[in-house]
Amino acid sequence: MIHHVSDDPINEEMNLSIRTTEFKIFINGLLDAGYQFIKPSQLEDSFDRKACMITFDDIFKDAMTNAITYLESINIPYMCFVSPVFIGKEGYIDERELKNLRDSSLCTIGGHGISHKLFRFLTSQEKIEELCRERHEQLLGCEIEDFAFPYGSIYACDSKSIKMAQREYKRVYSTLNCKVTSRDKIWFLPRINLNSKTVY
Repeated sequence: MIHHVSDDPINEEMNLSIRTTEFKIFINGLLDAGYQFIKPSQLEDSFDRKACMITFDDIFKDAMTNAITYLESINIPYMCFVSPVFIGKEGYIDERELKNLRDSSLCTIGGHGISHKLFRFLTSQEKIEELCRERHEQLLGCEIEDFAFPYGSIYACDSKSIKMAQREYKRVYSTLNCKVTSRDKIWFLPRINLNSKTVY
């Protein structure tokens, strides 16, 4: 799970950023170790293999410029979880860049909440609106089968929200910082937070 790919020390202090050189070293280290980079559609067939899926949350411009462009250049698939509310805002990708992601055969776009809200304290109706697959597809302009909870910890995501997301999407993702060890986790997939402190 990646947010910023930047040399900005402010982002590093928030544990949300990995430096560009560190990101490239990390990716190439996985390649050298024999890992296979997969798409979400391949996930359920990959539990017994050395497989890795690269995901980006929110899609900041620095991640697009410093990481996604690099992955495209070496033909590695990746996933982008996008909240429509951020498109075109300062520091985030714009409509043209979103179109480029949609057009890429390497990119899978997932939902990330219409407004990137913390789910635990939302009303049932607000949860329905934030999770709505049809609305995500309308706003992002593509089919959506995957959903990652914003602030996706056990605290941020109550069990009702998780069950609602399960009914709406094929795969649901958390921010739990561990490896996927069972097919049973497909409903609330953990993701390792990659930043300059965890990369080594």
